Amino acid sequence: MDQTILDKLMDLDYKLTGINIKLSKIEESLGIVETGCSKMEDHITFVENVYNVVRAPLTFVKNQVEYISGTNSKKELPSIKK
Repeated sequence: MDQTILDKLMDLDYKLTGINIKLSKIEESLGIVETGCSKMEDHITFVENVYNVVRAPLTFVKNQVEYISGTNSKKELPSIKK
């Protein structure tokens, strides 16, 4: 086989090895990001559930404070829409 072709093939092999290493690092990083996103999604769900439970009492307290201060709006706190 011609030496220049062999050199080019070895160069391509070297570059492909480098690309595979970089791809493996990207896949590893993607796994870490997916785990983080899953944890954040769990946290958001928790916060939404807590807010839905305390929304009515907070609305009551807000309305009482507004009534005492003279800025009576009687508006409920917004609900969370998914």
